[in-house]
Amino acid sequence: MNADFVISDIEYVVCCDGSNTILEKGAVAIKGSKIVWVGSSIDIKDTFAPGVSIISLPGHILMPGLVNSHTHVPMSIFRGLADDMILQKWLNEVIFPAEAKLINRESVYAGALLSIAEMLLGGTTTFCDGYFYEEEVARAAADAGMRAVVGQGVLDYPTPDNPEPERWMKRISDFIEGFPSSEIVRPAVFCHAPYTCSPDTIRKAHEFCVKNDLIFQIHLAETIQEIREVEKRYGLTPGRYLNDLGVLGEKTVCIHGVWLERKEIQLIAEQHAKLVHCPESNMKLASGVADLPMWLQHRVVCGLGTDGPASNNNLDMFGEMRMAALLHKGIRQDPTVCSAIEVLRMATLGGAKVLGLSDIAGSIEVGKSADLIALDVTVSHATPLYDPVSHIVYSAKASDVRHVWVAGRQVVRNGELTTVDLSNVLETIKKLFASKN
Repeated sequence: MNADFVISDIEYVVCCDGSNTILEKGAVAIKGSKIVWVGSSIDIKDTFAPGVSIISLPGHILMPGLVNSHTHVPMSIFRGLADDMILQKWLNEVIFPAEAKLINRESVYAGALLSIAEMLLGGTTTFCDGYFYEEEVARAAADAGMRAVVGQGVLDYPTPDNPEPERWMKRISDFIEGFPSSEIVRPAVFCHAPYTCSPDTIRKAHEFCVKNDLIFQIHLAETIQEIREVEKRYGLTPGRYLNDLGVLGEKTVCIHGVWLERKEIQLIAEQHAKLVHCPESNMKLASGVADLPMWLQHRVVCGLGTDGPASNNNLDMFGEMRMAALLHKGIRQDPTVCSAIEVLRMATLGGAKVLGLSDIAGSIEVGKSADLIALDVTVSHATPLYDPVSHIVYSAKASDVRHVWVAGRQVVRNGELTTVDLSNVLETIKKLFASKN
């Protein structure tokens, strides 16, 4: 068998496939951008021609790269700008004014690249974004070699990149036409929320996505204030309202879902729409706690997201997994809910399904893209190691990530970025905001 390189001598290969396969002393072979073989390290000599490049990683777990199913990566430039505030006050009194002052193509690219650096170093290989000037986010992801689904933001209010909100369709069309050519970055549309987008805007944006085979993202049922506002305007709870508009479908990704009722969750499952859980952001903004156990009970396809770095304030998917697993055990007073394997699946194959990428990413399987991460398990908090899945969810840290590949390209080696000059990014951010003050 031919391969460009083989990663071998791995303590555990955690595949996150449909069978939850775990291989002890495993190996994975990559040719081009694809995984071509998964097996035992002892079979390498009998399987591959002499001279094949071998990357030996004893003392590591190899697993699929993590999928951050919802974030706003340019907002890293607002990290810590305002904390300990309710969502509406945080948005209206701090974030919206800051965006009006600071957001442009240059700041979006710089902020996106800063976030991408953080995510790659922490083992995230795919993210789904929604913001303004999203072609700059796409360019940053392509430049860094990171897989992404990037959604151009739509609101019925003036935005930094669209001061005439009635021209939002032209803005989306320009975004699609100017989208950079990349095999690992895809466009999408992000309608902010039912209370910031009219019924007509939501319908037409969804129709555009269906027609053009794009993901349609929307914040949904994030706060109790949103529930009251939508019920006041339309006489329906947000989930029923989207269903009434006919926009719950397989292309629709609903984010947060904190205040969804059981019937709304059933509708989302029946219409094959998706949900994304952002526990840390929801907690920090005191929005509430989504009923993830009920989502899982109704077999909703769901992913895990950090939300933006201005409301979390990090992009650490290991922390997000641990929080998701522990939070719901405490709320339900039931240690069996949201098991480690269920949460790990949300952060890998589940997230890939949410983004329409399950044929490409989210698991270690022959034919899939080589989006892989290697975790150091020789550290004190990984010793002893009884169960690799338990370790990944309950013990591992983003700083344990030593190597990262996206589509077969190594983007992190020995804990150092290979595609992004981090010192240059940090200096750019400093200069950019020094000039704003």
